[in-house]
Amino acid sequence: LIEASEFWQRQRLDIVQTSVGKVFVQAQRKGRHPFRYNLLNAIAFLVRMPMIKAASAPDGQASQAIEVRRLQSLRDAGVQVPAVLHAAPQWFAMQFVDAPNLLDCMQREQPQLERLNLWLQGAEDIGHVHRNGLALSQAFARNYLLHERQIWFIDFEDDPTQVMSLSHAQARDWLAYLHSTVWALRQCGVSWEEMLSKYERFTQYPSQPVAEIIKKMSVRIAWLRHFPKRRKPWGRDVAMLQALGEFFYQIQQSKKSEES
Repeated sequence: LIEASEFWQRQRLDIVQTSVGKVFVQAQRKGRHPFRYNLLNAIAFLVRMPMIKAASAPDGQASQAIEVRRLQSLRDAGVQVPAVLHAAPQWFAMQFVDAPNLLDCMQREQPQLERLNLWLQGAEDIGHVHRNGLALSQAFARNYLLHERQIWFIDFEDDPTQVMSLSHAQARDWLAYLHSTVWALRQCGVSWEEMLSKYERFTQYPSQPVAEIIKKMSVRIAWLRHFPKRRKPWGRDVAMLQALGEFFYQIQQSKKSEES
């Protein structure tokens, strides 16, 4: 049935209704231009932040093999990821999880406490993955599906531990998660004070080596608060980086106030 479908061959992704229910089909990814990876690696070297290095993401069968292997290893470790149902030469099929992503759930109309609790739930689940000696990869909140109040992780086309230590890969997960959520929470009216009060819980989840990396990273990133705050005309990515820099700056200021 899947082989006969032409949709996944044109669009790469497809949801197919089968005799065992819906399955998610993903075709092999085409190669990407190396310029973006080289640029990111150059930036990582200049700012002395190895955790933002580009993870190796080959195309074709190699990329598919990485994702299938990572999905299986994460699932074997008890992490909530879709089950791989079948791998063919040009595509693979996995369990279809019919659920919204965590970022959309946080941005819904609801009390601020509910948004912050979802934010903490994402952090807690990252901690669970890391305690199993694993790292995610594209750990942005859009890649967390909230299904029956449980988080499922998706998108594993690369493996950061191929180009950096496990501690740096785990710190990279935290950076990606905060980068994808801080600006969104601010757009929903969540104050810095509310975020900082919950962020104290975040510090319980990383291991000591990862916490040290995050601490050093936060000092180097805080200057991004000088970026433009407005989304237009600079774009959302710039606004998200500005919010992340401001968030780390607020953490540093809060600690100074406590010490004084």
